[in-house]
Amino acid sequence: MAKATPQADIQEFFSLLFDPKDAICVGVHRLPNARGRRVMDEHHAELVDMPDYQDPSWREGGDVFFSVLPMLEQDEQEEESRRYRSQGIAQPGRALWLDFDLGLNDELKTEMEDMQASIVLSGSKAGLLPKAHAYIHLTEPIDPREAVWLSATMAERWGADAACAEAARFLRIPGTYNHKTSPPRKVELKRIGEPWDIEELYGALEIDRPDIDKLPELSDTHAASEQEVAAFKRKTALLAGSTAGAIKGYLTKYNEQTTPGVISDRHVSMFAKLNWAAREGQAGKVCFADAVEALREAWRLSLGNDRSRFESDEFDKMVATAVGSLPSSPNDGEGEEPREFITDEMYASNQGLAHIRQLAHSYMISPDVLVYSTMARLASMLPHSVKLESNNGKNGSANLIVANMGRPGGGKSSGQSAAEELIPAPVAVIEAKYMSGLQGSTGEGITESFYGFRLVNRQVEQEEGEGRVKSQPKDSKPTKERAIVRHNIHFSMDEGEVMVKNANAPGSILTETIRSAWSGGALGQQNASHDKVRRVPAGTYALGFVANFQPSVFKTIFEQASNGFPARFSYAAAGNLIDLDEDGELPDVEHPGMLSDAFGVLSELWSEPRNISYAEEVRREIRMEIYKASRLTLSDAIPRSKLHKEELELEDLDAHRTYHWAKLSALLVLLEGRTHVEVEDFALAKEMYEVQKIVRGVVLRTVQATQKIENRAADSRREQVISNANINAGKTLAELEKRRKYIEAVLDKVVDGLRDGKTVNWITKNKLSDAQKRSLKSAIDLGVEREILRIDAKTAKPVLA
Repeated sequence: MAKATPQADIQEFFSLLFDPKDAICVGVHRLPNARGRRVMDEHHAELVDMPDYQDPSWREGGDVFFSVLPMLEQDEQEEESRRYRSQGIAQPGRALWLDFDLGLNDELKTEMEDMQASIVLSGSKAGLLPKAHAYIHLTEPIDPREAVWLSATMAERWGADAACAEAARFLRIPGTYNHKTSPPRKVELKRIGEPWDIEELYGALEIDRPDIDKLPELSDTHAASEQEVAAFKRKTALLAGSTAGAIKGYLTKYNEQTTPGVISDRHVSMFAKLNWAAREGQAGKVCFADAVEALREAWRLSLGNDRSRFESDEFDKMVATAVGSLPSSPNDGEGEEPREFITDEMYASNQGLAHIRQLAHSYMISPDVLVYSTMARLASMLPHSVKLESNNGKNGSANLIVANMGRPGGGKSSGQSAAEELIPAPVAVIEAKYMSGLQGSTGEGITESFYGFRLVNRQVEQEEGEGRVKSQPKDSKPTKERAIVRHNIHFSMDEGEVMVKNANAPGSILTETIRSAWSGGALGQQNASHDKVRRVPAGTYALGFVANFQPSVFKTIFEQASNGFPARFSYAAAGNLIDLDEDGELPDVEHPGMLSDAFGVLSELWSEPRNISYAEEVRREIRMEIYKASRLTLSDAIPRSKLHKEELELEDLDAHRTYHWAKLSALLVLLEGRTHVEVEDFALAKEMYEVQKIVRGVVLRTVQATQKIENRAADSRREQVISNANINAGKTLAELEKRRKYIEAVLDKVVDGLRDGKTVNWITKNKLSDAQKRSLKSAIDLGVEREILRIDAKTAKPVLA
């Protein structure tokens, strides 16, 4: 349990950030009310008025934040536009800040200590690493524009979250609680830093101090920065089927109800037009590519002289976001049931599925997401000795890897806690040290999760009779040893983008580990010393892995089709919520309680393990599918997962469909409390797999559309760069010619003066202007080069040649 941070330390920390009369914006993100909503209450406070947020009552109040920069005093703001926190009212401050959202490792911690930074652990984790905020203090306040620029520069240097470098940034107050975790974790002040003189800081960073007047203004009406576009993309959820006007109204309302400065009117307008063009293009009413180019030109003209913003990829990010917000088909939102969802008939054919959908409807969350989240949880709690007898003695694993797909705010993250309600962990699972909700962001971390410490009695060999035996010395104490201590883990990754980033990291074994885990193969590497080897043998663990993705970030996963990575996922689409009743109201749905049959059979399997068996007709079909696959020739296996200019071409993603059928059918019967797969169960599993293929196809089309736009945008930028280079080259030649003629004119005056018997000093004083004097040396050098002049050896002065 985290130690309480002394209030005196917190006061010292805040005294390094603020002057006594600074207006600090404090925000309390209240815990969900009766309607399940969270509200952010903001107010101004001075250092002397700051309450003790470590008081136990605040633990139940919610998450507590503060503005890193002081804000304009409330009574100095106009009444009709009063705000407590925004970029436009940020004041000079004495702090720079870094948000290590991907975790603070030992190397970064050492570097922050070398930078004399204060370090605050936010209470969350990125895999096994704690997330942290670092503050670099200054002796005197600096302009908020410089504070933002320098924080962004340092974020880029140390790999922190660049989106947090904005003047209205809210960060957690030390001593409070982070309610994103369950149970809530303490926000800990681990280190109090020391202030820097600003000039000494620039010297330590080895960068030049910028001209403050040339830095962007921090107003609330500027065109959105790249970081703001990313934040907007994460936060907004667009309604399918809306007109351009309705979208703009929605976005304007969004802008008014959130922190001012997140987006500008210009950005709202352009984003609305792009969304309209994307939907009209999908319906075949306009050429989307032509519309994008026309809007790109309009965007360029709207920016005026701000050329750097146009040359950035901000516009392309808005285009990609618009494409990512498209419904899966033009019919979505028109009353027809989308094809990428499990159908009513499928839900009705299995009691477990029907039960899950009823709970999803009672909570207003996505049924399909909850189905696969529950199946992954069930798979992770099975005894690892329970196998799938689907193929003539080659028993398989029920391990499941799930990709929940949806737009931002589409309900991808809603299934985890509900799945825990449906199937709580039996006592035997808990006693087996079961872990649930781990992030699993690295391959090494996944393998390490199965390890822990165990006590080992040290033994020595002693002579006994005619031989030697091992025994424990009388005074020896047990020692700790790293070893596999658990065999059941459920992983959950709220943002699949983390998987994409880590999968691309040099030396990463994340994708290799997940592929192996899906089939129950061995995990880990053995290329280390004996005491550092982490290896989980094949067939000795049960695992479920759920990751939530936005379609636009899935391109990197598809690019690994040649090694079968995307073929291992079970795909679920967020959405498909309950229908309104005849009066247009949401019907009340009773909470069905836990899945008693699934819980019961899970408990039985822990007391008396047995494999999941299959009907003979099912086994014959599986064997025939395996036979067909084995008949493929070598040329059939040539990888085709190459990213072409216009689209992403993939090899067959159904290479593992037989295994998918076996896994799904096994989990379906377990939901009903059975351990034998009948023909009907297998048929239902195949139907569900077909729905997964449709979801996967929607994601693939989204990626392909985004790729086309990115390629065309890249071509456009390339042409613009070439055009600019040609223009600049022309300007350079003209400037050189102008400079040459100017120097020749100075040379002519020098030569004329020398011919009249004047000295160079006399010529300089009487014949040359101040500007021409600065070019005298160049003129003399040109005269010597052309052999009009020479340098006298005795006087070292120029004379006629």
